[in-house]
Amino acid sequence: MNQHLHRYASTRNILFLAFLWIVFNVAFSLVFAPLEGVVPDLKLYYTATQIYHTISQYDAHHIQTYINGTLLLDFLYPWIYGLLLSFLLFRLSSNIRLSLLPVLIMFFDYLENILVLIVMYTYPRHLDAVATSAGLFTMLKWLSTALCLGVIMYLFFMYLGKRYLTEKRNF
Repeated sequence: MNQHLHRYASTRNILFLAFLWIVFNVAFSLVFAPLEGVVPDLKLYYTATQIYHTISQYDAHHIQTYINGTLLLDFLYPWIYGLLLSFLLFRLSSNIRLSLLPVLIMFFDYLENILVLIVMYTYPRHLDAVATSAGLFTMLKWLSTALCLGVIMYLFFMYLGKRYLTEKRNF
């Protein structure tokens, strides 16, 4: 696995994944624009009552837009950001275990997506346990994302500090 990460975590692949990440974020904003910014999985957390209140503001077209957007974009998107974050973590740390942290984010994101889709498909029937679980997985996704980005920032600043000290010694 170490060889694969050394091979694939190249600057070129990181830049390509960053480009895809930007493209997907633009696509998300275009596809979900009819929902007027009320997208459950962009919130930090929501209760069953809150998600059902959000869905009640949607008409059938909005619900179908959400479902299609999720199926079209949000089942590929975790692979893009997951690989991007994994490659960044590996390049900054050379630690295979640490580079697997984004897999946790992906896991939570997929569970969230599946549960929200179930809630959307079964609406107007209320599945409170499913909706509550979706909110919990959304929160876990964002907390693990914050942890991962915090680790990346820490490693990046450590890298800059080491580089600065090395250059200062060479003068």
